[in-house]
Parts: sequence; C-alpha cells; structure tokens
Amino acid sequence: MILALTLEAEYHWGYWVRVPFSSKFQASLPLPPPTTLLGALANGLIKDGFLRGPDGGKLVGEIFLVSMKKGRRKIDFRSPASVLDDALITASAALAKGRTAFIIEDINKYVTLLLQQKVKEDVNGRKIPRRYLPKYRTGAIYCGKVYYPSGPIEVVYLFEFTELEKIVDGNPAHAIERAAWRISRIGSKESLVSIKKVSCMEFNESDINKGKVETRFYFPSKAGDVIEGTSYIEVFWRRGWGRHDPPAFEEYVIPGSRNPVSTNEITVDAEAYIELGDDITLVFPAPGK
Repeated sequence: MILALTLEAEYHWGYWVRVPFSSKFQASLPLPPPTTLLGALANGLIKDGFLRGPDGGKLVGEIFLVSMKKGRRKIDFRSPASVLDDALITASAALAKGRTAFIIEDINKYVTLLLQQKVKEDVNGRKIPRRYLPKYRTGAIYCGKVYYPSGPIEVVYLFEFTELEKIVDGNPAHAIERAAWRISRIGSKESLVSIKKVSCMEFNESDINKGKVETRFYFPSKAGDVIEGTSYIEVFWRRGWGRHDPPAFEEYVIPGSRNPVSTNEITVDAEAYIELGDDITLVFPAPGK
C-alpha cells in the first residue's frame, strides 16, 4: 500500500536552501529539494514523539547515534529524517499556478571566523593563528535567497505504508498528517511557512500507471522523458543525513523556469506515475529500480 501526503503552505517572505558542501559560495536552489521537504516533516514527527529509531526507541532531538559495523569509526551522528527516508518513495514540490518567485543574489557581511585555516601570521614578531585576528573574523559572503512574499507552495510525499509502520508509532496516516500541520519552515530557519491545508490518502500499487502524462511537480530525470513544455534540470539529492551517510546526487526535471522561478505543466513519458486528484500527478522511478 502507498500513503500519499499532500499539503498547501504559504511562505511568509520566501526561502533559501544551500547546496551541500558550499561555504563562502552560498547560492540558493530555486526550489526546496526532497531532503528539505522530508526534514520539515520529520521535525514534526519528532516534536510529537511519533518517530522510532533503528533500535525501536523513540527519537528525540535533532540527532541520534548509529552504530557502524564497518570502518574505523564505531558510531555516526544522523538526522532523524534518515529514518523517515527509508520509507519514502518520492517527494516533490511546485509553486502555485500563476505565481512567480525571484532569486536575489547579493553580498552580505558574515562571521567567517570558523572558516579560517590554522595558518599563523606574523604580528609584531609573534606568530598568531588567523582565527584570533579581528580582520579575519568577518568577511563578504555571496548569498542567494528566493523572494516569494505570501507565496503558496504545494508539497507532496509518497511513502511505502508497510515501511512507515515500522518507524512510526500508532496510525501512520494520523501521525504524518499531524506532523504536517506542525511544519513551520521549509528550508533554512528563516524560510517560514504557514500550513493552509493537509490531506492524507491511501493507494494501491495497482494505482501506479506508466506512459504519457502531464505534471507540475519535479521528478528524477531517469523517471521520464519530457515530451512538451518548459522545464530545466537541477541537481538534487537523496540521503546525506550523516557523515557516513553520503548524499546521492541526481538530476531532476523541474517544470517551469529557473529565474524568475515559476511552475507550469509539462507532458512526460513517465516510467511510473500516480494521480492524487486536485491536479496533482507525481512522476517517479518505476518500483524496483
């Protein structure tokens, strides 16, 4: 069985999501990737005490420890979202029809103290590490944000119901629906949202189709070929929830335009897709691939 969760949210001013491994170069992705969507939902599950760890115990806080069987390190620090990721089939998002967001890139003054190397400089005959010198404490940082005031966004998740039962206490549908209402941001800490509508539905694998379909929601490029409509390619990722859980980067097809950011329908020859109603169609890799 497949559990689908859809939600409608409204950004207060906009959002920003950094590319992994970026430091001084901090451009924002045009749309929140699957990991950001999943992290927002996992946060709600943690607050309500619904999410269980690999040992069956209730997860609390922003991290938990995982015992490692291989390598020199015996433990790894993981985000609770890594547990929820095990049950996720796909997650996607789309801006509201007719709405446009704008990527703004400017230079900001940030604290760069922690980015300094342990290089020593000569100061009045004394060798002092750079991180202790005032002139290296702040610096100009390239920063990107997506401005989308009072901006509606639709978010959709598909979960394997049997896998969700293993990690969520009680009724999984009730738990993730309640967690969705608790989402307060999708993106960085400043990417505040208000949840307007939440819906949870159950589907059978027989509801999965293949072939030509129209969709507004982004999907892995390997899941289908674009036949008609405006789209672009963006690199998103799955996993990456801990030091020993590296991200798996993958190209995604994003319907619409990159800048200004907008969403439109495209026609796709899909490996697999499911129609959820309310003009929501998700394209994803065929099960088992």
